[in-house]
Amino acid sequence: METRTKEIEEPLNVPTSEGLIANLDVSLLYRIDPTKADQIYSTLGESYQDVIIIPTLRNVSRDVVANYVSDDLYGANRGKITIDILAKLRESYEPRGINAENVLLRDVSLPTQVTEAINTKIGEKQRAEQMEYTLQRESQEAERRRIEARGISDAQAIVAESLTPEYLQWRYITTLEGLAGSPNNTFIVAPFDQTLIPMLNVQGQPR
Repeated sequence: METRTKEIEEPLNVPTSEGLIANLDVSLLYRIDPTKADQIYSTLGESYQDVIIIPTLRNVSRDVVANYVSDDLYGANRGKITIDILAKLRESYEPRGINAENVLLRDVSLPTQVTEAINTKIGEKQRAEQMEYTLQRESQEAERRRIEARGISDAQAIVAESLTPEYLQWRYITTLEGLAGSPNNTFIVAPFDQTLIPMLNVQGQPR
């Protein structure tokens, strides 16, 4: 009685919950418990693989897949299908002295029209996710621009508040003092207007 891990590959035609027939290639990794080899031999014989392992693998796979829709065989639930199959196999095998190690779905095929419909659905979902990402990015950019505009507006308001008549008059006088001390022989003094910044030419020439 060989106790090393063995692999069985079984092609199956199983119905989904919608009644569609899916073609699956299911692989099972298993080994017998060395301490129960005599029990396996006495109850199942040397052909225990044909007596218990393969028939149970077929029945359990059909029962589990029948609880899922065809989309699940291609999507994230594919992994859950293998987990469910493995759990049920262990329930059946372990009392017999057989340890199920892993189950793999190596190949899945459905009718062509069903496969095309699934691929179309997946493509539409991806496009919808891309559109959502684009809208979110544009919304964030618009919010950034609004914040920037508010910042500029606030800064302009602060500058406007600081341009008091007293400040403008002081600025006017200090500008005149600078011109008077320059090497230019001629400069023009404009009347001070409290509502406007004095228009002065720093080179001493009128604008």
